[in-house]
Amino acid sequence: MQQQGQNNQPTPKQFFEEAHRLLKMGDVFEAARRAGKLRAHFPDDTPILALHGIVLARLGLHAQALTDLIRAAQVTEEALRNDEDGNPARPRIVDQLIRLSVDICRCSVAIGEFDAAEEAIENALGWDPDRADAVGAKAEMLAAQGEIVEAKRIIAEGFKEQLDSRPLVLARARILLLETSPSKDELREVVSEIQSESEVSGVSATDLGELLRSLGLIHDLLGQHDDAFNAFRRAARLRRGKFDPRNYTVMTTKVISDWSLDAMSKVIKPEHNGTGFVLMLGAPMSGVNQLADMIGQLDEAVNVGPVETLSAIGVQQLNARQGVLRPVPLAPQKFRRNQLEDAGAAYIEQLQAIASGSTGLYIDTHPLNIPNAGAAALMLPGLKVVMCRRDPVEAALACYCDEMPGNHPYSGELLSAAGFVADSNRMMDHWAKVLSDESIGAQVIEVQYSDLASEPKKTAARVARELGIDAKAPDIKRVPHFASGPGSHVEDYKNYPRQIRDLLEPASA
Repeated sequence: MQQQGQNNQPTPKQFFEEAHRLLKMGDVFEAARRAGKLRAHFPDDTPILALHGIVLARLGLHAQALTDLIRAAQVTEEALRNDEDGNPARPRIVDQLIRLSVDICRCSVAIGEFDAAEEAIENALGWDPDRADAVGAKAEMLAAQGEIVEAKRIIAEGFKEQLDSRPLVLARARILLLETSPSKDELREVVSEIQSESEVSGVSATDLGELLRSLGLIHDLLGQHDDAFNAFRRAARLRRGKFDPRNYTVMTTKVISDWSLDAMSKVIKPEHNGTGFVLMLGAPMSGVNQLADMIGQLDEAVNVGPVETLSAIGVQQLNARQGVLRPVPLAPQKFRRNQLEDAGAAYIEQLQAIASGSTGLYIDTHPLNIPNAGAAALMLPGLKVVMCRRDPVEAALACYCDEMPGNHPYSGELLSAAGFVADSNRMMDHWAKVLSDESIGAQVIEVQYSDLASEPKKTAARVARELGIDAKAPDIKRVPHFASGPGSHVEDYKNYPRQIRDLLEPASA
């Protein structure tokens, strides 16, 4: 990695170290911003490829992550095979290769490529058969293929060999959660193991959050809903950042007021054709990622994931001002046609670069694109907008309790999570009316989470057809995971929805 520090700007090395620090703290989106910029400037640097691949994997972009993870692993292994055994850095390089191989295995499992997953994990165990993270990943791979008994045997053997216990405990919990009817005794036993691991000093926020959410899910299976919620609440408190729900509500109201149909229809739009681009919007945990994953499996679509492009272009081209969480453009009447022309061109160029030459409909899923949807529709006439809708009480509980990679400070408190969901839905209601007007010209498609969860392939294929892709349900080979936490069965968490229902029901009425 070269260094090019100037004008007090961070050097690439500092940028790299900051990305690693943010990733360890669980702030995946901010880590992704830095990793993406580094990769754009140093596309052949192995540590940067490894970092970028790991970040994409944490964001759930498994197919895209594999490209960088595999390249980094190949170069790393080649270096090891050509290296002298006396190299003092050799243990660190071996550790990097094993970590990469474990991530390749997990990503391959996520997209149903089990042969590739097995090859990667056997390679990791070939370098070190006593690596607990590799042993756990192999067991989870087998469990995903239905080989639960063999998966449990591997975990039991790992405990017998006294390998690092934390990865084994997490793997055991995940395997039990995959079972159709897990043993209550085994569930209670893993509860005790997770509690012990979560009390060890020095556990990182990311690892502790994984332990606590696993504990919550196990309690949930046991029907111990108060204990489950307490575990989820402890995990939520680990989330970073500050959030002022009152200011976000004020910002939401201002966006709705400023971006009226009358104001937007007077703006002279550029000549860009935005029909090849899709904004997939939704309140948190409303099915955006699952729907984008399934449509992205089609040859005619590219899921570029939750990229920062729209917010960044708003700052660079449209004089956006810092909002509560991300910059928000000024009122539309302040825009000129040449501004929108430049902004649209920059957006198109950056998404094509992120897609690495892949062609088709580009799907942008960033969860904080909702306030910027009006600006996107103006700079890309004909833009397609998919709105994922979910019962707001379900979404708020899922936002608070389920895993959410990245910095989501609103999800650290239940009422803040509910308020964020309500404001997201308010803005989406506004855009649904405004953007579909013929003077704006965006195509708006609505999809319900309940349909997506009950008939995922059929629903995704229907949305794909509305986007202009000739798709049928069998064309979608893989169904992503739908979280099974409190949001999926609110009726069992009677005490907690009561705290947020009064806030949410007026917004959903």
